[in-house]
Amino acid sequence: MNDSDNDNDRDVEQAALLDRALEWLVATRDPDVDPARLAALQAWLAAAPEHRRAWRQAEEISALGDRAALLLAVQERSGGAAETVSIASAGRDRSRALALRRWRPALAIAACLPLVLAVLLLVWRDPGWTTRAFADHAVAAGPGREVTLVDGSRLFLDGDSAFDVDFSASDRRIELRRGRVWLDVVRDGRPFLVEANGVEVAVLGTRFAVERNAQSVDVSVEQGRVGVSAPGGERVVLEAGQRVEVDAERLGSVTGFEPAVGLAWRRGLMIFDRADIDTVVRELERTRPGRVLVFDRDRLEQRRFSATFARTEPSAVLQALPSALGVNVFTLPDGSVVLSERRGEGN
Repeated sequence: MNDSDNDNDRDVEQAALLDRALEWLVATRDPDVDPARLAALQAWLAAAPEHRRAWRQAEEISALGDRAALLLAVQERSGGAAETVSIASAGRDRSRALALRRWRPALAIAACLPLVLAVLLLVWRDPGWTTRAFADHAVAAGPGREVTLVDGSRLFLDGDSAFDVDFSASDRRIELRRGRVWLDVVRDGRPFLVEANGVEVAVLGTRFAVERNAQSVDVSVEQGRVGVSAPGGERVVLEAGQRVEVDAERLGSVTGFEPAVGLAWRRGLMIFDRADIDTVVRELERTRPGRVLVFDRDRLEQRRFSATFARTEPSAVLQALPSALGVNVFTLPDGSVVLSERRGEGN
């Protein structure tokens, strides 16, 4: 057997070890890798210096893989005219490049996995993030902020809320994409329309609020009048001190409300007046980052909560809930909160 055959045999052996090292590299990049697998990798590395050398080559391919791919492309374009490179060196480069080509999809997935997990965690923790990211105006969970439109109308956007603006020569339109907004509309001769999940609110120069929830839209009038149209075509005109809830099918009943209480969020307050658990959860998710999960909802839904807090202090609400509603409050590492019934208690 000549030297060339020996070199080729070594190349085959090195390629096999490199393949094995790449297998270990992909397997151990999983954030949830089994500790036993990590121990097995350490044993494999300790077994022979060739294993450690192959591992270093695998790490180099992972970090600088494009350089190896470029080498392969240069060699292929040169038609094999690389006589100035030794057969053994060329064999090693080819084995690296071929291994890269074979393992590139798996390595790409492994490299992207932490980013994908981070995005998924962000979306789980903050479901409104994707909507707010592409809206004309948006506010993350927190106190909210005021926005003045080009026509002089003032809007107060609550926490975790977003809207788009479409003004033309003939009309003015706002689409509430998430959360709730209070509006003080200036008359300028053009209609002012607010759309939220198929519900349309026609403004006649007034102060009012629109709240978009998962299954319904709530419209409350502080001053003036608005016309509210449901997706099914029903329409009602609300006067000052009136509100209506609209679901996907129809208008609800028009009811009275006290603006000082119902629109307290506009003044930086959370006023709970015999609020149910769902109302408490909505307010918490608008004023603090992280989700609020409720266990034992069927046993908590009849309980009511009455208190007043500053919207900048959602932690005070969480501190009050155990005694007021008889719940346990658990805060998760990502800031999300879990509420569950305190066994043996009831309100």
